[in-house]
Amino acid sequence: MRGLLIFFMHCYTLNYKDLVIGREKVKKIVLIIAIAAFIVGCQMTKSTNLTAADLYGKYHLVSFDQEAIADASTSMGIEFEPGGSDVLKVHGILCNTFIGQATLNNGQLKSDGLASTRMACFRQKEATMENALNVMFKEGAIVKLKGDELTLENNNHSFVYKKQ
Repeated sequence: MRGLLIFFMHCYTLNYKDLVIGREKVKKIVLIIAIAAFIVGCQMTKSTNLTAADLYGKYHLVSFDQEAIADASTSMGIEFEPGGSDVLKVHGILCNTFIGQATLNNGQLKSDGLASTRMACFRQKEATMENALNVMFKEGAIVKLKGDELTLENNNHSFVYKKQ
């Protein structure tokens, strides 16, 4: 309690001049903040202004929910092909093979449903991934493209792919 009282007494006795920052210091601080904002803006991923053509190609899965896929040479992947204006033909493999069409609108990829083979997934993680991808496409996956790295995500899961 006594220490708190001493602290408040010290704050009360501060001189106004101790709190004043010089005009040159303010200019430097504003310049540093502006440069930092510019750098961050340049590194942002392409998302809302994506077109269907930006996604064309084959991608292999490298991580699910920030956990690397153990065997990067697996056949797990996704491919996007032309299907019309902002419509994509989608097909790929997780545990099962899937195929369908999706629309891209404001950085969100959505499908009425993907057709899929219905073989049993013996690994629980693969079954979880397959279910997550189906839900993601039905509800709308947020798409981010940075270089050759494609990310599909929603509030619960994220898939990261590398372009082949």
